[in-house]
Amino acid sequence: MAQSKDLEDKLRSKINQASRDSQKSYGEKAAKIHEAVDNVKSIGKALDGLLKKGAAHSKSKYLSTKPNKK
Repeated sequence: MAQSKDLEDKLRSKINQASRDSQKSYGEKAAKIHEAVDNVKSIGKALDGLLKKGAAHSKSKYLSTKPNKK
């Protein structure tokens, strides 16, 4: 009976450890995903800024070369 209880305790301990390891792994993966999302957001902001600058430059260049209608 005591041997059965020992085996049950060992098994329960291993199951609990596996559960903790799994949760830790999930947390690490979630952190990496959040980091990747933040990187994509910052790249998006940088591209948006470049597009706005490019559009403003193109507009001013177009307006400066556009012939005046009189």
